[in-house]
Amino acid sequence: MITIGKSLTELDKLAKQHFRLLKGNPFSIENALAAKLASGLPPTEMAFYNEVHIRLRDIITKKPSELENHRTILSPLYEAILTARTVGIPPKQVKAVRKILNSEIMRIFDYDKFSRSKHAYDLAEKLGANVCLYCNRQYTFTLKGKTDKTRPQFDHFYDKGTNPYFAVSFYNLVPSCSICNSNLKGSDVFNIADNFHPYIDNCDDVMSFRIDVTAVDFIHGKKKSFNILLEEEDSTVDTVLYGRAQKNAETFRIIDLSNMHKDYVVELIRKSYYYNEEKLRQLKEFGTKAGNPLFSSNEEVLEFVIGNYIRQDKLGDRVLAKLTKDIAKQLGLFDLLKNL
Repeated sequence: MITIGKSLTELDKLAKQHFRLLKGNPFSIENALAAKLASGLPPTEMAFYNEVHIRLRDIITKKPSELENHRTILSPLYEAILTARTVGIPPKQVKAVRKILNSEIMRIFDYDKFSRSKHAYDLAEKLGANVCLYCNRQYTFTLKGKTDKTRPQFDHFYDKGTNPYFAVSFYNLVPSCSICNSNLKGSDVFNIADNFHPYIDNCDDVMSFRIDVTAVDFIHGKKKSFNILLEEEDSTVDTVLYGRAQKNAETFRIIDLSNMHKDYVVELIRKSYYYNEEKLRQLKEFGTKAGNPLFSSNEEVLEFVIGNYIRQDKLGDRVLAKLTKDIAKQLGLFDLLKNL
């Protein structure tokens, strides 16, 4: 799990752009809501849509903690509509009524239209998450074309089934791979009190990958002799944030999937035996034929050695960057930078 490589200032700017685009064609979200309010609604529905209208900008642009505040107001009003519509109806039919209600709300917050639009691809490109923010294992590049195009899936942090009014909210759209979004999370209910959010939380602060070596012959390819673990960073971590990150790790089976990449770890172990301060110093001093240094910083030297990024803002640019960084640190490769 990694944090998106954007500052909150950058994300807020993108959120405002997102809202402006949703206001215009082809979405016309404000017009759709106004039409709904003018359609002669029953009192319970008028109360709900009035609150949505008052909070519309916030619903689209605000951070997860603020979305949670709006949800505490909107959810009871939503449930009141459902209750009014299901009076005298057998319990087994309530699910169908909820589906109809969600469809009506989604005509305003039209995720299907958004997901097919140019804006969805533009947004994915601007977010710059080239790797799934949940697993850090799958590339999620955005390619745009008339017919041949691809982009990451957008996981709804607050699921559409329970919170249809957050269906196109900026901070509710998390770039992810299909394995994490569709296969593993599915319809699981997430919320900011219980789950790590990759736009606002930094997993590096609370948990790191480790290896638990049980024999020395793993170096010769016997990968079953060690396991990849995910543990607390140290004894001073934010225990609440750690608990939220741990729940995400369980949902996305981070430990199980990471243990399928032991070949990366074996390479790092070999490099930890081979590289020393002198070899890194030679790399740092190496220059091109034109006399220019090959590396501009000590960090770039280490990234060259381990074959991945170690800088926080770059972890979303290459698969398994966090795993590689954490294990390299455990193996002492980071210590080689101290005297360069």
